[in-house]
Amino acid sequence: MSRMGWLGGFKGKWMGFPLVLAFLTLLLTGPLAYAQFINQDISGQTSYTNSDWLSISVIGGDDASVPDVYCVYDDGTTPLDLFENTDTGSISALGQVGNAVSDDVEASYIMGVLIEGSVTTFTNGGDITATGSAASATGDDTEVDIYTVYGVEIDGDVGTFTNSSSDTISASAVAGNASGDDSGVYIYDINPVWLLSTVDNFTNSGAITATASAGDASGDGSWVSVGGVWSLYFDEVTSFTNTGSVSANAQVGGAIGDGSYVEVYDVYGVEIDGDVGTFTNSGSDTISASVTLGGASGDNSVVWAYWIAGVSFWDDVDSFTNTGTISTTVSVGSAVGDGSEVWVASITGAEFWGNVGSFTNEGTISTTVSVGNASGSGSFVSTFYPDWNAGVYGVYLDSDVDTFVNTGNISASVQAGGALGDYSEVYAGHVLGVDIAGNVTGSFSNEGTITA
Repeated sequence: MSRMGWLGGFKGKWMGFPLVLAFLTLLLTGPLAYAQFINQDISGQTSYTNSDWLSISVIGGDDASVPDVYCVYDDGTTPLDLFENTDTGSISALGQVGNAVSDDVEASYIMGVLIEGSVTTFTNGGDITATGSAASATGDDTEVDIYTVYGVEIDGDVGTFTNSSSDTISASAVAGNASGDDSGVYIYDINPVWLLSTVDNFTNSGAITATASAGDASGDGSWVSVGGVWSLYFDEVTSFTNTGSVSANAQVGGAIGDGSYVEVYDVYGVEIDGDVGTFTNSGSDTISASVTLGGASGDNSVVWAYWIAGVSFWDDVDSFTNTGTISTTVSVGSAVGDGSEVWVASITGAEFWGNVGSFTNEGTISTTVSVGNASGSGSFVSTFYPDWNAGVYGVYLDSDVDTFVNTGNISASVQAGGALGDYSEVYAGHVLGVDIAGNVTGSFSNEGTITA
C-alpha cells in the first residue's frame, strides 16, 4: 500500500539537508499541496533498533495542508526480521495546520511508524505517538480535515507484536470548531495500532490509546463528524493477549447552530475484521470505548452517536475469554433547540458478528449510556434506531455460539432525561444485557449476573 508517489524529491531531503535526524521540525508558511516528510527511512534493512528520541513535526498555517508525515518508514521491499523500540526509545510524529479561513485545511497520513511489508518480531519498550492537529473552520463553506493518524501501521504479516509494560503507543487528533456557516470538521481513522494482515501472536502489557476531540458545530448549517477511532485494528489474529490498557476515546462538542449536525461513530477499543484464534483479556486490565457529546441546542439540529463498542469481531472467533474489564460508555447532552434530535444506537460492550466457539466471561463487560432531556418544542431523544433495530447491549452475538459461560458480570444500562418541551419525546428502550441472534449449539451457563 505505497504512498511514495508524492514529490519524491522530498523523500529523505528538505532544502538539500538529509532528513535522517533525531529531531526534525518544519514550519510551512503557506499552503502545501503534495509533499512527503520522513525522519528515518529504514527501507532495505532486515533489523532495526531504536534507543533514541526520534521526532518529526510539520506545522502549517491557515488554509494549509500537511500530508504524509512519517517518523520511521520502511517501504516493505525487504522483510524485517526485527523492529525494536527499546525502553529509552521514543518515536513521535506531528502534523499540524491552522484555521480554514478561505480554503480547506488538512492534516493526513501522520504516522509514528509505517512498515509497508512484513515483520517477524515487533517490540515496543518505549513510546510511539502520532498526532494530527488543526484549528477551526472559521470561513463559510470551509472544512477542517484530520485523517489517517497511526501510531504504528504494518501492512504485511506479523509474527509477534509486543507492547511492553509501562510503555505507550498512542494516536490522537485534535480539531477546533465549525464556526462558519455551512462549515465542517472531519476526523476519521485515528489508530495507535493498525495491522492489515495476519498476526500470529499479539501481546499488550502497556497502554494503547486512541483519542479524538473536536469542538462545536456553531455556524448555521455547520457540521462535525468524528469516526474511525480504533485503538487496535487487526485483519486477522491467531493469539491475542491483553494484560494492559486499551482505550478509544472521542470527545466532541454540540450542535449549536441552527440546522447543524454532529456525529460520532465507529469508536472501538479493539476491532478485528478476520478470524480470531484465541482472545484473552485478563486480570485487572481494561479494554474500553468512551464517547462524550454535547447536545443539540440549535433549532432543527441533530446529534448522533452510533456503532461504538469495547470489542468488535466481524468474523469467527474460536475462543473468547475475559477475566478483566471491557467497557463502553456514551454520554450525550439534551435536545434543546426546537425540532432538534439526539440519537444513540448500536452501543455494545462486546459484539460478535461471526460464529463463536467458546465464550467465557469471568470479569466485567458493561455498557453505560446517558442522554439528556428533550426540552425544545417538537424535540426528540432516543437510544433506539428502528431502521437498524439497534439499541444498547452488554454482549451481542449475531451468529451461533457453541459454549457460553458467564461467571462474572454483564450489564447494559441507559439513563435518560425527560420530555420537557411541547410535543417532545424521549425513548429509552431496546436495552439488553445479552442478545444472541443466532443459536446456542452447545451449552449456555450463567452463574454470574446479567442485567439491563
